[in-house]
Amino acid sequence: MMSRKSWKNTKTITLDTTLADTPVIDYQEVAGGFIRAVGDCGACNFYGATDSGGTFVPLYDSTNTIVARTMTNARGYAFPDECFGARFIKIVPTNDGAVIEYSLKC
Repeated sequence: MMSRKSWKNTKTITLDTTLADTPVIDYQEVAGGFIRAVGDCGACNFYGATDSGGTFVPLYDSTNTIVARTMTNARGYAFPDECFGARFIKIVPTNDGAVIEYSLKC
């Protein structure tokens, strides 16, 4: 029998163009997630770390290209597959103060 996945509560965060200041997303034990851009975020780069207070490094895909999404107001996006390799995620936009809502599937 296939188990049902459950969704964590939706969270709203304000992103920052400075890696050190953008919020940490706990991506442990996650089977996927959904992001809704509340405002125009611009191009967003995804960073990962093994510890929430650790060093966050850019995530890259199999072609050695940095993982990024251009997120526009009122549109929905899946978390990139490359996020599965990290326990903690940060999203750094080109537009400072960009707001997103996200929910994670466990």
